[in-house]
Amino acid sequence: MRGTWRSLVVPNHDLFISLLIAFELAVGVLVLSSGRRAELGLVGATGFHPTLLSFGWSFYLWYIPMLVALILLLRACRGSQRDSNRPGAAAGDAVLTPAVATRPGVDLYWIPLGAGAHVVWISGKVYEALLALVQRRPRRPLFHSALVVSTSEGRFVIEMTEIRDARGQERGVVAQGAVGTKWARRFRLFRYEIRRWREGVIPDISYAVGSPVRITDDAGITRRVLDLVPLVPTPVWGRDGLHTGEMWNSNSLTAWLLARVGLDAAAGQPPSGGRAPGWDAGRIVARRAAPSRQQPVRA
Repeated sequence: MRGTWRSLVVPNHDLFISLLIAFELAVGVLVLSSGRRAELGLVGATGFHPTLLSFGWSFYLWYIPMLVALILLLRACRGSQRDSNRPGAAAGDAVLTPAVATRPGVDLYWIPLGAGAHVVWISGKVYEALLALVQRRPRRPLFHSALVVSTSEGRFVIEMTEIRDARGQERGVVAQGAVGTKWARRFRLFRYEIRRWREGVIPDISYAVGSPVRITDDAGITRRVLDLVPLVPTPVWGRDGLHTGEMWNSNSLTAWLLARVGLDAAAGQPPSGGRAPGWDAGRIVARRAAPSRQQPVRA
């Protein structure tokens, strides 16, 4: 029996298995990061997959599609890195026109999903293609939304996004929530933040389509929108934890705020016949919270 075991199992297998686990964990953390670290993680994953072929021809069924996917993600990651390093990317993309920045009111921006971040763009394309196939409908462009609220006190950016670092107070963060699952919330990588950022920026605003959409000029409604931001529910991102029939995401935040002041209809439809996943979830939850206040308000 011992001879058979030694002939089938590599010596020091405990050590090699431990190293393999450590390698895969490191690659996973790097891929979930951004910039050069994500690129390094994808290179590691791409280089690791050919070693699986030593276990037999059946691994070709896994190796070929994964290799194509990893190469596409690596190319997208490098393209995103080039975009972020282009002149004016850090400052110019985030600048609002003076007319929008100084006129009091609430403006909505429709930003193509994954604009400036090609990995997210590819993931969104795959998600929409699969969903369209299941629902037997044409594919449609996906959009992320954000609000810019201008008052006499200044201009505020309201947006749900990933947590960049621990300096949330500088970005006007008023709430956080888990991404994907509650148990991983302790890790910053698996949390999102909700910003009410005075004189803040929207990094991808230069990609906005059919924007800004003026929601209201009313000073009272504008103030109410700002006051409601810390009260937004924070369920798990990407899950239907509130049983609305749709996942909760950044569009849910925007829709919740506008529905609470009775102006969600003023947003209209996403441009180019697109979709805003999560929008209906925000509207449904808002109406549950304050059904008596959902009468349309004059913009």
